[in-house]
Amino acid sequence: ADPDEIDMVLVATVSADYPFPATAALVQAGLEIPAAACMDLKAGCSGFVYGLTLACAAVSSGIHRKVLLVASEVYSKINDPDDKDCAFLFGDGAGAVVVGPVPDGFGLLATEAGTDGSGHEALIIKAGGSRLPPSRETLDLKLQFARMDKNQVFSFSMRVLGDSIQRLLEKAGLAAADIDLFIPHQPNRRIIEAAARRLDLPLDRFVVDMEEYGN
Repeated sequence: ADPDEIDMVLVATVSADYPFPATAALVQAGLEIPAAACMDLKAGCSGFVYGLTLACAAVSSGIHRKVLLVASEVYSKINDPDDKDCAFLFGDGAGAVVVGPVPDGFGLLATEAGTDGSGHEALIIKAGGSRLPPSRETLDLKLQFARMDKNQVFSFSMRVLGDSIQRLLEKAGLAAADIDLFIPHQPNRRIIEAAARRLDLPLDRFVVDMEEYGN
């Protein structure tokens, strides 16, 4: 797409360059995209999927013509290298797509999303926001780094992934056997294996690449 065709820039990230301005504004300026709606989306591991849902809704409603969606994380800057629960799990990476109109029969068929905010402390950076601004004390306690309760996160993921896929298939009017390939988030092989069993499908129908690329 030509930069002139883009009228919205979405960046999904929890490791933005600055608290503000939005990283989307920096992308817009760097790519010399003319004045466009720009905003960041803070949804962690689900950021790209949430962004894709919003971008498709913006285009299908006619509010925007084409949306540049970027998902980017620099977890190496917010990981404590001494924290064995997080340091080896989260890496750096980025990807981008342009979302625009498509012919009938193509595009996003259905979405499924949900949040359980009661578990927010299971994966959190406690310091650096307005609730706990950075200070010498927070730095000494390493509260500027991500912390994870791995058991709670694992238990939650084991419970919800297969059920979420099933609900999505029902919304789209499809059966699991209709899908040639599932591309899940890559947090843990056992979580993906549990989803495959829940759907009664062989594991080779799921992309599993964490051994090569990590989470």
